[in-house]
Amino acid sequence: MSLQTARLLSSQQVMPATFCLRLQSPNLAHAGQAGQFVMVRCRDAAAHDPFLNRPLALHRIDRQRGEIDLLVRVVGRGTAWLA
Repeated sequence: MSLQTARLLSSQQVMPATFCLRLQSPNLAHAGQAGQFVMVRCRDAAAHDPFLNRPLALHRIDRQRGEIDLLVRVVGRGTAWLA
């Protein structure tokens, strides 16, 4: 699949150091399958210090709403920035 953009709808802490990110991305929601990963580019557009892409598993897919959920465990700068 090609590069897609997604809009962050919510970030909710579900456990210590673990967050559920809900994203709106109709293309990913339509094409995603259980067990697949998405490579998330996490960088601040204003910063000159890009983080490496993060592989995150699809946790939940709502095809009707065009939304996906990703679980993120905070272990470093990049995942902290995402959470």
